[in-house]
Amino acid sequence: MPESRAGRVAYYCVPMLFCLAVHWIALKTWFRADDFAWLGLRFEIHSPHDLLDVLFGLRAQGTIRTISERLYFLSFSSLFGMNALPLRLWTFLTQFANIALLIAITRRITGSALAGFIAPILWSAT
Repeated sequence: MPESRAGRVAYYCVPMLFCLAVHWIALKTWFRADDFAWLGLRFEIHSPHDLLDVLFGLRAQGTIRTISERLYFLSFSSLFGMNALPLRLWTFLTQFANIALLIAITRRITGSALAGFIAPILWSAT
């Protein structure tokens, strides 16, 4: 890993910028497919019991994804309505955290700074 501060920043930022370059169109994309089902969750809440059902009840193919789907769409649709940009920005911030974590894990497992740099680039390219 580079010794200078600028080198360390570039080491982490270049894979993130690569991810942004590959997936930039997602920032301009509105909602699609099953996003609309998740966006409608806020309209199902009329009591505390309804909130529990919305957060923990079985949904799409019997899944319960409270944090990654339900709280995400429930919170953002309540705050921003049908504006997709805040959701997309949060998704990219989450992806950038994933990239930083992948860099750290890959470096630790392989002992190679180069592998840590290349792994998130390859992952983002898929």
